[in-house]
Amino acid sequence: TAPLLPVLHFILLERSPALTRVFTEKGHVLSSARDQRFIEGVFRLMRGFFGYRPRLSTKQFLADGFIEQKLILVCDIIKSCL
Repeated sequence: TAPLLPVLHFILLERSPALTRVFTEKGHVLSSARDQRFIEGVFRLMRGFFGYRPRLSTKQFLADGFIEQKLILVCDIIKSCL
């Protein structure tokens, strides 16, 4: 999980300041959040903004294992933000 957090951070907060601004205006503030809060915010964003239902819970995402589902989720987030 630890290697995926910087990827999500980059895609959602750094890659496109305009997209980050839209997220913030819609009430999805992800910056300066600790790992658990960040992932909870990412999951809320995916459900509320993109209408995407993650197959994992936030606890499963932060736990060991589930690597295939985690990679699928990260790839889906990247596709949603392009």
